Amino acid sequence: MLHYASRWPSHLVSVIAALCALTGSAAAQVTWTAGGPGNSWATGGNWSNGSGPGSSDIARFTAAGDTNSPVVVTNVLNIQRTIGGLVYETPDAHFQSTSLAGLTLAVAGDLDSGFDIFGNVTNYIKGGGTLNVGTAQVNGNLMVGRVDIALNGFTNTLDLSGINSFNGQLGNLWVGTSSSGQVGGQLVLPGANTIQANSVRIGYSLNNTNNMGNTLTLGNTNTITANEFTVGGNLSNGSATIPANGSLSLGTSLARSTLTVGQTNTSTAFAMNGSMNLAGSTFNAFLGSVVVGEKTQGGGGGVVGILTGGNAGAIDVGAAGNTANFLVGHVSGGNTSSGNVDFSGQTSLTASLNHLYVGTSEVGTATGTLMLAATNTIDAHAIRVGYSTNDSNTGSNVLALGNSNAITTNEFTVGGNLSNGSVTIPANGSLSLGTSLARTALSIGQSTTSTAFAFNGSMNLSSSTFNAFLGSVVVGEKTLGGGGGDVGILTGGNAGAIDIGASGNSANFLVGHTSGGNSSSGNVDFSGQTSLTASLNNLYVGTSEVGTATGTLKLAATSSIDAHAIRVGYSTNDANNGPNLLALGNSNTITTNEFTVGGQRGTGSVSIPSGGTLNLGTAAEFTDLYVGRNNANTSASSSGNMDLSAATVNAFLGTVVVGEKSGGGTGGGTGTFTTGLHGTIEAQTITLGVGTGSGTFNFNGGTLTAGFIGKGTGTAAFNWNDGILHVGNFGTSGLPMNLVNMGTGTLAPGDDPGLTTVFGNYSQGASASLQIELGGLTPGSTYDQVVATGNAAIGGDLSVVLFGGFNPTLGESFKILTAGAVSGNFSHLALPALGPNLSWSVDYEPTFVALNVVPEPNGVVLAGLGLVALTGWISRRRVGN
Repeated sequence: MLHYASRWPSHLVSVIAALCALTGSAAAQVTWTAGGPGNSWATGGNWSNGSGPGSSDIARFTAAGDTNSPVVVTNVLNIQRTIGGLVYETPDAHFQSTSLAGLTLAVAGDLDSGFDIFGNVTNYIKGGGTLNVGTAQVNGNLMVGRVDIALNGFTNTLDLSGINSFNGQLGNLWVGTSSSGQVGGQLVLPGANTIQANSVRIGYSLNNTNNMGNTLTLGNTNTITANEFTVGGNLSNGSATIPANGSLSLGTSLARSTLTVGQTNTSTAFAMNGSMNLAGSTFNAFLGSVVVGEKTQGGGGGVVGILTGGNAGAIDVGAAGNTANFLVGHVSGGNTSSGNVDFSGQTSLTASLNHLYVGTSEVGTATGTLMLAATNTIDAHAIRVGYSTNDSNTGSNVLALGNSNAITTNEFTVGGNLSNGSVTIPANGSLSLGTSLARTALSIGQSTTSTAFAFNGSMNLSSSTFNAFLGSVVVGEKTLGGGGGDVGILTGGNAGAIDIGASGNSANFLVGHTSGGNSSSGNVDFSGQTSLTASLNNLYVGTSEVGTATGTLKLAATSSIDAHAIRVGYSTNDANNGPNLLALGNSNTITTNEFTVGGQRGTGSVSIPSGGTLNLGTAAEFTDLYVGRNNANTSASSSGNMDLSAATVNAFLGTVVVGEKSGGGTGGGTGTFTTGLHGTIEAQTITLGVGTGSGTFNFNGGTLTAGFIGKGTGTAAFNWNDGILHVGNFGTSGLPMNLVNMGTGTLAPGDDPGLTTVFGNYSQGASASLQIELGGLTPGSTYDQVVATGNAAIGGDLSVVLFGGFNPTLGESFKILTAGAVSGNFSHLALPALGPNLSWSVDYEPTFVALNVVPEPNGVVLAGLGLVALTGWISRRRVGN
């Protein structure tokens, strides 16, 4: 008992001194002695001064007059009073129970319960009424369970649940705080509370021993304004709860609260935790920085922070021009931290942030989970879900979006640099990411540090509406060494527009890329998106300089891409064997200087839905197309397959190489290019089977115009199934190639009109056709001609058209086909009408086929010869010269 009589808390001294200066009165400690009859404050004999505390006095309740039963009221307020301070110093296993008897007790200074106590103590203020602590002029302090000396293991409880309301004008509201030793504090608030404080701390210690439980039980209605609100801070545990259907308003737009739940910034081996559970309540808050689960200094101890929001209410974090940090699970020193924030029941979240970090670490391991509100508007400099600069952060980190989300940020990283991360969204939700003027650099599953660990990132927006303005996009990338691999998965929504890069500010789109280390894998599925528009430097799918990379990219239904280079499966090392896929959408417009499918040592393929369209290149910007091109000195092989069958393809192509192996080494290069059933393809050169490569070109339909189609020294196949072919040279004298028109294709020599030279044999089947344009008398210049250096075996149709106003006259002849030897004839002729009394003769000579203009034969002679004349057209075979 001498301890209590001799100590006067230093913070209380300063407050009382200020009160005395304001009132001009002398402050005194007045101790409850219970020496008079009854338990009324009005009985002077119950107080040490014989009259009771005045407006500047500290009312002290020590051991005298206590009871072992919390039900018994030990002292009763008789009138509404104002006192200078209130101190409960009851020893272990005793209780002080103050009844306000429905009145108002105003404590102008501090209320201190359990300061440097030597036992577990519970103090009560009950009986209805109102308790006021502090004034606007001189803020008081509310302290529950506080030690400044080496005391260990004691807990103090202040229970205000028996009064009607509490109003605090406070400097500090501290529950369970210590600068030395251990202490526990528990504060139970009444039904209605209005608190203004500089700081609220539920569990806070400056020493390594205070890891006891400390609790704040909120009332039904709570309005709190505090610069700092800490639950479980710096080496101490803490928790805050609220009754079901209660409400908490924390901070204001002009006085935001810094909210910290579970944080230690001191090196320690102890594990600490903080919990703020507002489930079932209405939570409205204006917050500054938010930190849930953070360890900033060394030691083996870990920190756990849990913040559960209400089932209604608006959260506002940071402000324009005064951005905040929102950290959930963060370690910058020490062992581990874990943070969990659940705002999924909240109506809305609005945030202006510097950093939004979920599960990030510089040292040790951090895990974080953040569940956003139903409606979220977030403007942040950077968002990271899983990010580590050390090898130990393998935890799971989750950002769960709400139903409606509008996010602007310079950087959005999911599973970055040695850490795992994932982002999800509810079915039928929506996400708008970035703006046209503030694009987001999106990175999913990317490691830029050498490590043996494997990490992954996933962003799953399936069944949602996803609209985005993006800068660079990286999904699945490893840039430095170590045996670990990275996996990135981005699944878009079932509606919405994606816009990547901008004219004059092109971006990179990398899906599965390795420039260091072991392996990477990227998968992007935009197939459910309405549209994709991209202005890109490079679009790389499954590319590697070191290690192995695999990538899959599925484009949106309507996709428009302008890129410097597109590579699907490309490797400069011997380890990359794919597979890698670019799946086009239903409607695709692509302009690019280079389009490589299966390059160097890579394996790649391109597909398109049945009935889809691809517009590739323009008349002003031809695309160089390489399919299965390996031009490296290597024993590894490349393989490319561009399958556009059952689609409409319109393309302007420069150099086309299908199947190449050059540059030395025993490896191979295999390529297959399959056109669609419809469309127009214009190419400058098409080369198949370069070096020891193997190239196959499947021409299925539409119109193909090429200056040159030929082969290298490898294996080449030009499979002509259907479509109109305009070609200048087919094969070369040194590398002849047979042109086989045995499907339903049409050879239209040259290009309006022109010469087709086949360095090899030409064969035309019964269902194929030869289309000849006549506009003059010069072969290969004003009329079409086919020249085969080998043999020609012909059948099927011959179709001749006149153009440019040309009218052939009697005696004019046109050699439409020449060859080393000609066999067969055309089974059907479609020849244009000539002038009066003129007709055509088709002459089949041993080395050529010619069209001649001859006189119209006499009809009687025709009948006698058993020949048939139709609309003045005639076919005959010349014998001899």
